[in-house]
Amino acid sequence: MILGKFLFIFLLVIIGFLISIFSIYFTEIMNVFIKKTPKYDPTIENNISDLLFYIFLLYIPSAFIFYVYYVPNVYVINGCDSYVAQVLVFPKESANLKMKLDSDYCYILNKSSSPIHISTLVYDMSQSDLNKKLLQEARGEKYEHKKITGYIYDGKYVNGIIGPNEELKLYNEEVHYVFAEPEKRVNVKYKGKLRYKLSCSG
Repeated sequence: MILGKFLFIFLLVIIGFLISIFSIYFTEIMNVFIKKTPKYDPTIENNISDLLFYIFLLYIPSAFIFYVYYVPNVYVINGCDSYVAQVLVFPKESANLKMKLDSDYCYILNKSSSPIHISTLVYDMSQSDLNKKLLQEARGEKYEHKKITGYIYDGKYVNGIIGPNEELKLYNEEVHYVFAEPEKRVNVKYKGKLRYKLSCSG
């Protein structure tokens, strides 16, 4: 299931609100529906009330962890310069792509009739072995390296076309520039050297 980001967050807030309301007014609910029965046991009410309280305490951090670590971004392209940013709430499988809950990935669904170009921008190109590898990888050249230290971007460089009604799984948590001009300089310590860009093809 794919939902809009604001709708998903709104649903999380509503569920938390309902849990809190139910835990606050649980005694009144018991008074109406259960205390009228002859086999009423007050210890059950206390146990359930405590359980609801613990559920409410655990709900907020659990929802936060689920959103940060398991909910991937989904970019639905409706046309050139037109898209909707959504999130994947439940795993989904299409004819060409299996979408799973893992925020290390994101998905691009081209629902338009136009091809979309995806490219990788490499920042902070100093003369280190890693950066030389990235430059030659970007040029389509083979790089013979002795030993590369640091984070290796193998399989993360993308430069191609997403055709109409095609889908792409990107090995990154987000697309940084969707039909927008990229920045000239970025803080590479925060999100690394690579940025991803979607643009109109042709």
